Amino acid sequence: MLIGALYGRSVDKRDGEIPLYSVPIDEEDTINYYGGILKIVQPIGGSMAFGFDLTAQRINTTSKDNTEGESEETSDTNVEGMLAFYPVAQFGIGATLEIQRGDTIGSEGNTYGIAAIFFPMPNVGIMFSYNRFKPANDVDDKNYKILESNSFDVSVRARF
Repeated sequence: MLIGALYGRSVDKRDGEIPLYSVPIDEEDTINYYGGILKIVQPIGGSMAFGFDLTAQRINTTSKDNTEGESEETSDTNVEGMLAFYPVAQFGIGATLEIQRGDTIGSEGNTYGIAAIFFPMPNVGIMFSYNRFKPANDVDDKNYKILESNSFDVSVRARF
């Protein structure tokens, strides 16, 4: 069993001018996120095993428009789980589900996915995943258009 903590912070500053309209912009987003990780691997005989990963995180964003002197705060919560089957220690396949809820327009919905994990070295793995985001509500107005989306991800993983 592995238990871990997450914390991150990023600051995104944008200043300049909107090209077509010559409108000055001076904006800043500060994003803080924190959460936890739980990973359990249960051997089921030979080199086969089942794995379960659970990640929960809270994302707080403060957006400031220094040109207008306005500020907006949003909070989002993401919970992601993956159930994997490892027929051998070096390879696994799994299914993922991520539930996203919050204040950010278009962020609410569920992401479903499949994954393949390959460990070319005993402690280092590469995960390939295909995900499909289905928004809780379609947002379609003049400023936002959030519909279903697909993504393909590659990540490096460590095994302890």
